[in-house]
Amino acid sequence: TWLDRLLEPTTVIALIVAIFSFAQLKIASKQRRQEMFEKRWDLYTRVFDLFYRKQVLKEKIEPVTLLPYANEANFLFDKKVAKHIMSIANYSEENIDYDWLNKPFRKYMRIK
Repeated sequence: TWLDRLLEPTTVIALIVAIFSFAQLKIASKQRRQEMFEKRWDLYTRVFDLFYRKQVLKEKIEPVTLLPYANEANFLFDKKVAKHIMSIANYSEENIDYDWLNKPFRKYMRIK
């Protein structure tokens, strides 16, 4: 009967292997998401530091300085975030508007 076949040693072993494989897949998926979050967070904090230096310390930030950050953002986020990073050089508000800086990053900075 089908119950006898289900309880055969090879079937039981195959089911156990399938369960472990599924669990490993879930763990690997979570680990990849965590690693991506950490890479994004690292870039975000470096961009935040540049923005802070520009707005508070009044350092002049040239577009050429922002280019490596934008290139990295193009891979870790998308083109919209890369363009936003490049626009920091032209940001001219006197007050520090953290919402302006954070807006394009919000969508990506959650661990799901």
